[in-house]
Amino acid sequence: MRIQRARGGCLAWCRVVSTAVAPANEHDIAVAPEVLEGGPKRGDPRDASRTVLGDVAYCSQRLDVELSEAVGLETPSRSEEEKWPRSLVQIRRRVETVISQLCERFNAKRVWARDRWHLTVRWIRKLCSHTMGMLMCYRHGHSPLQFAKLID
Repeated sequence: MRIQRARGGCLAWCRVVSTAVAPANEHDIAVAPEVLEGGPKRGDPRDASRTVLGDVAYCSQRLDVELSEAVGLETPSRSEEEKWPRSLVQIRRRVETVISQLCERFNAKRVWARDRWHLTVRWIRKLCSHTMGMLMCYRHGHSPLQFAKLID
């Protein structure tokens, strides 16, 4: 899943911009090129951010070489000496919040379906519901990821 961070006024929020369906036993590195396909290319003047944040699972020289022409992949180091800057940690925390909301509130880890068509439609419905929740939060003057305030 690729999540884009955008600034709207004084409000920073994340939205899902790309996703791929893969078997649970497939490693993240195998799916990364498919998820990042169609993303911002290096040298594209319309997009100020050409860097994609990944977790430690994306630390791979092969993946770095494969994606070097398309995007810059920023992964945390496995050593404690090299830490991410605070700004990247904050962005990554926001991304993890979106993933956690999809898993917990929208039950995205368990999407039961008979075939790929039904799986895809159910997954898209969950992503659209999350996006609508963010829009409703924004319209009511709340932070976009604070869905609980909509019920109060």
